[in-house]
Amino acid sequence: MAAQDFYDPLMPGEYELSTSAVSLYRSPTDTLRPLSTVYMPQKLQLIGRTGRWAVGSFGRKLFYVPARQVQRLPAALTLPREAGTGLVSYAGEVEVPGLSKAELYSRAENWYKQNFTSEKAVLRTQDQEAGLLLGRAWQQVPVAEVLMVTFVYQLWYDVRVEVQDGKFRYTVSAFEVDYVPKARIHRSYTVESVLAEHYPRAASAAQYKQFVKIHETAEAAVTSLHNAIRYGLR
Repeated sequence: MAAQDFYDPLMPGEYELSTSAVSLYRSPTDTLRPLSTVYMPQKLQLIGRTGRWAVGSFGRKLFYVPARQVQRLPAALTLPREAGTGLVSYAGEVEVPGLSKAELYSRAENWYKQNFTSEKAVLRTQDQEAGLLLGRAWQQVPVAEVLMVTFVYQLWYDVRVEVQDGKFRYTVSAFEVDYVPKARIHRSYTVESVLAEHYPRAASAAQYKQFVKIHETAEAAVTSLHNAIRYGLR
């Protein structure tokens, strides 16, 4: 088969396995004797595809693998990080002319009461005089399955609000990923520890989904909080 028969300029690159093990073949018509078998987390360098087969090379030798058993490594991902510390942080200051510190504090407190209502959330600090509220909550992260073990992730994060006459400041930070698989092996790690090793590129599609969930969770919290304090809960 000539190179032009399978080469796709949009496809070449490094791919990860979408199943725990993948067999590599000499050709799509010779699948009884695989060249070799590769396992997660090994990556494959692919150069194109033909039909339902992805094509890679070891030196001058080509190999074929079912295209559905591989997936492109995630693109680079940008999360907002504090200058100097490198901590992932969603922060901003909002002007609300005409509203007093007491009114803004009351609106922020109401938001916490409506959103921090279970064991998922703890309101740690309520200081009306200082105009400060600080709470910690978690959201479920999409489940990932690796080598027959199901991982249930929890994404923990802090929400901090500081109010003054006519304005408030919010910070969503201190992200931590926590999971307990079926095997009952508990593991917890900060998002920054993962970013330090892989940023800005996720190590896998599953990890990329975690990063996306972090962004979606923070954006949802910021939007909800902003609307509640600026316009009042309805």
